[in-house]
Amino acid sequence: WTESSAIQEFTTNAYGQIEFNDNLLKAAKYVRLSDNSSMSSVKEYIVDYWKLTNPKPHLALSIVGGAKNFKMDGRSKEKFKAGLIAAAKATNAWILSPGTNTGAMKLVGEAINEGQFLFAEGSKM
Repeated sequence: WTESSAIQEFTTNAYGQIEFNDNLLKAAKYVRLSDNSSMSSVKEYIVDYWKLTNPKPHLALSIVGGAKNFKMDGRSKEKFKAGLIAAAKATNAWILSPGTNTGAMKLVGEAINEGQFLFAEGSKM
């Protein structure tokens, strides 16, 4: 068995939006890519299809780690969430996260979820 003989890649049109049943969350954008997809393909989705660079982001926040033994509660938790959303809004930031529902990533998800309600219809976040 070899990887090259067992795995084949095919072009796909697997991209779009996921709408959630509760209608409380904005539709989430997704795209399925290969680990060797060209950056021009990724750029096509970001710039041409989703138009995420209008207006241009001035900051990219990547929040990872803390999946285990992460504890933040009370006032610190609320300050972190409010600060993250304030920084993102002020700089039109992209918030990047592995998307798991544990630890620090879960807290980021909660902040984004709560922050969505701070934006007018048509705003991005």
